[in-house]
Formats: sequence, C-alpha cells, structure tokens
Amino acid sequence: MKYKLTTLSNGLRVLYSNLPNLPSVALTIWIGVGSRFESEKLSGIGHFLEHMVFKGTPKRPSPLEVSKAIDSLGAESNAGTSKEWTNFYLKARSDLLPKAFDILADILLNPLLKSEEIAREKGVIIQEIAMKEDIPMEKVGDNFISLIFGKNALGRDIAGTASTVKNITRDDFISYRERHYDTQNMLLTVSGGSNEKEVLVN
Repeated sequence: MKYKLTTLSNGLRVLYSNLPNLPSVALTIWIGVGSRFESEKLSGIGHFLEHMVFKGTPKRPSPLEVSKAIDSLGAESNAGTSKEWTNFYLKARSDLLPKAFDILADILLNPLLKSEEIAREKGVIIQEIAMKEDIPMEKVGDNFISLIFGKNALGRDIAGTASTVKNITRDDFISYRERHYDTQNMLLTVSGGSNEKEVLVN
C-alpha cells in the first residue's frame, strides 16, 4: 500500500492512498482539536459541534436534506471526537467521489448552526451522557481517566456534562470554529479506488 502526502496552497494536507481493487473510497477530514483543548466552561463543545454539522447548510438547509444527500449516494457518513482530534468521514462508490467531496465539504465548512437545532440537540446529548452513567463498563474507564488526570482537561468526559452542554451557545460554536477549523489545522485522508489526480482536482 502506497501513501502520498501533498500540501495544498491553502495549507490543507492531503494524504492519499490508492487501493485500486476497491470499488469504494473513504474521505475523512481530521481536525487537530479534541476535548483536551476545551475550557472547563465549554467542556463538550467539540463533541457537540460534531453533531451540529449534520443539521443543515445553506445548500441543504435541514437534517433531512443532509441525510437525503448522503443516502442518495448509498454512502455511509459519521464523525468522532477524541481527546486529541475530531474527524468527519464519508464512504461511497469511487465513481461518486466528486459528489462525496461536495457533501463532506459542505457540511464541514457551512453548518447553519440554527438556534432551534442547537436547543434540540442539547437534549439528545444530555440523554447520551445520562445513558453512559447506566453502563458500568464504559463509565469505569472515564472514572479511571478522571482519577489519573484530575482537574486537567484530559480528565474530563469528551461529551462534557449536562451543565456545560446546556450553556453552550451559537456564538460559542462560531468562536470555536474560527479558532480551530482552519485548513492548516486539518488533514484530508482519501483511501480507496481513486486516482491521485481525481482526488486533487476535487
């Protein structure tokens, strides 16, 4: 398996791996920020933003429109947040690479961050936090990390707390994105049945 790293003029790094026998391609945007970079007041904002990018853009103005665009490609999409990084990915057929790029770039760069969607998603995340409390096998790991790191940001839960999530505002998201969602803090990985020229053109 061969890899090639290219840095574009805007500072975005593109790591490309050609797997010619695969009929599909996986696009992943990695942002160099995770929960360890959050203040105590905004604990959980990175994970919260991970949810919000799927809630609509000017081009696809609702969660349903975003979901329909992804489903129309027969694609799979998701995101994740860790202590160190956040990522967003989309997997689709290789011949649908331009459309896959369009959707992934759109939701990442142009989220509407509607106040009503933020309020609605707060309930979802708070429920996730509460559910985790009922799963000892998951909670014990968090407790161990908390004991090791104490009040350091590394000791906090990636999802934050019910209290911090409730208090996150639209302005907080905008400031967070301005600080961290910059091309020089991003890496695009492309792996699968596509050629390098096709990747860089898109």
